[in-house]
Amino acid sequence: MPGLSLPAGRSQPLADLADLPEGGFGWFLIRSLTVGLDYRRIAGVNRLSFQLPARQSDA
Repeated sequence: MPGLSLPAGRSQPLADLADLPEGGFGWFLIRSLTVGLDYRRIAGVNRLSFQLPARQSDA
């Protein structure tokens, strides 16, 4: 991971998909659909963990 931290994962406008930053919508979707997202680099190995809720909220 760049900077040894998770990307912010902000929503991006759809005006021009070619201008999306690295990661595009990926981190936005991951952050939106998971809970308990955690990243660590341990002994040279990337470790990403998260939980998927059993039920989505009605929000």
